[in-house]
Amino acid sequence: MTGFTRTLYSDGYRYTMRYPSGWTPADHRRPVVHKEVIPTELPPPPRVSVAPEQQKLEQQPTEIFDLPPRHPRRTAAVLGPSNGNATPAPRQTTQNWSFPLKSYLSNAWLPQYTLGSRIDMNARQEWPYLPDLVLPPGTRALQAIRRIEEIHLRKSLLAWKHSLPDFQITSTLLEEGKLADLALADTQSSSLDENDFRFLEFSDLNFVTDVTKLLAAFPLRTALKAFKIFAGVPEEHEVNKLLRFKDVNNLCAVRGDRFDLLALPGEKATDLSLLVVVVPPWDIRFDDLNEFVREGIPTGGSLDLGPSAPSPHAVLWALIWDICWEHNCRFFVLSNYDQWVFGNFSNDMRHAQVTTYMRAPVFPKEQNVRADDISDPKFPVPNVIECLLYWIAAAVDPNYEVFGLPPNIPDPRRGWS
Repeated sequence: MTGFTRTLYSDGYRYTMRYPSGWTPADHRRPVVHKEVIPTELPPPPRVSVAPEQQKLEQQPTEIFDLPPRHPRRTAAVLGPSNGNATPAPRQTTQNWSFPLKSYLSNAWLPQYTLGSRIDMNARQEWPYLPDLVLPPGTRALQAIRRIEEIHLRKSLLAWKHSLPDFQITSTLLEEGKLADLALADTQSSSLDENDFRFLEFSDLNFVTDVTKLLAAFPLRTALKAFKIFAGVPEEHEVNKLLRFKDVNNLCAVRGDRFDLLALPGEKATDLSLLVVVVPPWDIRFDDLNEFVREGIPTGGSLDLGPSAPSPHAVLWALIWDICWEHNCRFFVLSNYDQWVFGNFSNDMRHAQVTTYMRAPVFPKEQNVRADDISDPKFPVPNVIECLLYWIAAAVDPNYEVFGLPPNIPDPRRGWS
């Protein structure tokens, strides 16, 4: 069997990987990886320096622990929902060890995807006219969009994180398969296992549902499991039914391949607590993301859309506003896997706030990712996994105290609502 070459794309980079002769997913030999920069329309968002008081938060000493040997973590990426058919993780012969969950999340990274044969990243397609989203002018009452400052998000997230007692990932818990849903690899304690490699080998991205499948298998699964651990939710507890992402595409009148919808249920049958909108990376670019997070006042009627093909950011705002309005949801996430945006609405739904687009630490699955790789300034601190965990906690908080909603905006026709 001769060697072969594969090409992967990741948000501004092209990775050409040359595999040795006879290579298989279980092979320990690494391919030779050549990384090239692909010109993009906009640079990554600027980093904001950490305020002095925040540096003190980040530099607080962590609990002393025994550093584990790097090992393949048996994950649930290819197992799907728990059905009792999964085989337990193999017993380890190494010495018992423990590792803090907070450190694991801070050092976690996402495995790179492979584009399928149907996708050409250089061939940009215009979004079609969507008559099902057109409404009479003034129906969608969003009046202002403002930016969540990076330093404010960081300060709030780190304060919340430091308020939580840490949890120790132990070799015993891993051997028993109780932490399989911590599916991501990290730079200090774990790497992808053979199941992950096989899953990724057969998970080329050709449709938006492929992107959703990858998100559900790794970052969403990991963040939900971490939240359950920190919240002390037993697996058999009834609240678990509210902590599972479900397909909610039936809530949208539009059918097509431009986006996919997931959500966490709310306490009432018709409510949602967190909406996740997935757009494939070939259908949303930097200029679309930049327009989506732009601060300002939407032009009158622009989100109600019109008779011509709308811009992607207007479609996404209309879609998110409709579902959140109809299902009493205030928190949302927009992701194309590489880039993430976190946002929420005021109680009256006339005021929204969003983060800038954040770059996820995505690396080829074969790469030996190190701390220096994920500490690159292009990745935010805290990272998108920690932000996702925080947004889940904020969304399911009934009083919205974990991260507050933006203030209501007075209705000129009625005064304050």
